Amino acid sequence: MKTALTVGLILALVGLLVASLGAVQVAGGALVSDAAAEATVSATPEATSTPATAPVFALINMPDKSVLSMRAGPGLDFRRVGGVEANMVNLPLTGRIKGTTPKVWYELRRSGGGTGWITSFYVAEYVAPAVFCQDDRPKALITNFAKAVNDLDGQLVASLVSPMHGVTLRLWRDQLALNYLRYAPYLFSSDYLVNWGPPPGGVKGEVGSLRDAIYPRLKDVFGADYELYCNDASKVSTAFQPWRSEYKNINFYTVYKPESQDGKRDWRAWLLGVDYMDGNPYLFSLTNFQLEP
Repeated sequence: MKTALTVGLILALVGLLVASLGAVQVAGGALVSDAAAEATVSATPEATSTPATAPVFALINMPDKSVLSMRAGPGLDFRRVGGVEANMVNLPLTGRIKGTTPKVWYELRRSGGGTGWITSFYVAEYVAPAVFCQDDRPKALITNFAKAVNDLDGQLVASLVSPMHGVTLRLWRDQLALNYLRYAPYLFSSDYLVNWGPPPGGVKGEVGSLRDAIYPRLKDVFGADYELYCNDASKVSTAFQPWRSEYKNINFYTVYKPESQDGKRDWRAWLLGVDYMDGNPYLFSLTNFQLEP
């Protein structure tokens, strides 16, 4: 009888150990199944509760019909071992990562067997559009950004920007894109001159600083009684898709300032992309739209 009790106790302890290894926490707070238990863990993970659903990851920053190279290891110096098609959702990540935010490499399973690595610049937590539009936190994010604009608060801006991807800024949809992470606090104040390129239908590029070319346009919208439209850019154009194809897996709001009076045609809008990290929304991109000069 004593032997049976001892064996039963041992089996129970083994069962608890196996259960505890059923999920391994990786960067970004994601919990992956036991298929990722091969991930290297440098320290004993703290006990944590399992979320109702594990995050889904998707490919971003890749134009339609393009292919992202997978590397044999976590770096550009490793040989190419395959590719991932643009805008893929539910990336088959193994749970192994290398590097620290924002320079992270993810290992994923190849469709033909084996594994490869891709960089975090092209990876984001995926949130379904319907779920995103029901989330009140992006609206709070926009409210805080409006406060930062009106108060000229660069530090507040920095706290709202995606820690993984920074914020990508465009004066014109199809022209120069600048990405800010480390220098996000200077989004309103930098006097460094930039050639933003010509507006739609224009020839001559607009040259101006963040302070002179970008801030007044932000203030024009975020300092007004703006309207919000979730994943809907029809206020900007119905003739083409204003939201760029490489952002297909990123949700957005159109922040729209209506005409001051009928027929004046002085409306302006910013398309504001929202990135999630650890399940929390951050500012991902800003693209200006206005009536073509």
